[in-house]
Amino acid sequence: MKNCRTSVLTAALLFLLGTPACAQEPKATSDPGQVIADQPQAAASQGARGDIPPLDSQITMFYYEDIAKAADFYGDILGLALEFDWTWIKFYKTGPSSSVGIVTEGDGAWYDAQEKNAVMLSLVTSNVDAWYERLQPNDDVKMLKDIGSGGGIRNFMLEDPGGYTVEFFQWLESEE
Repeated sequence: MKNCRTSVLTAALLFLLGTPACAQEPKATSDPGQVIADQPQAAASQGARGDIPPLDSQITMFYYEDIAKAADFYGDILGLALEFDWTWIKFYKTGPSSSVGIVTEGDGAWYDAQEKNAVMLSLVTSNVDAWYERLQPNDDVKMLKDIGSGGGIRNFMLEDPGGYTVEFFQWLESEE
């Protein structure tokens, strides 16, 4: 199998369109009997104005020197489903039409990994306490903020292996 590298934007676009950039066999997930999910269904969301084209999904890209640590974090520690894997770029499912993409810096990557990142991945859940109880005791998880409430949400924050902030939050009911 040849080593195929294309730009991150091209890889993401081709993935969303269901068009392979190069012929590669599908990679298996951590479950040996399960193959990575097919392309997401087009869950078109129409804008408030009729002239706005629909958006089918959303992927946030994070860049790493060591993608293996990031893959372990998002796949094994958080337990997110791997839906796309070209070794140097992987997508992990965060919702019905959203994903986090992890990218190895270098050829094909739009950016290099940064020492300090000003990006935060916010994951919305209906049970933030269960996520906190699952992740807080893990020695491989660096907590940035313990669980608490304020500003209409209940949340906690942690840091991924590349220095990105990952927030888990739950909307609180309005007291109006």
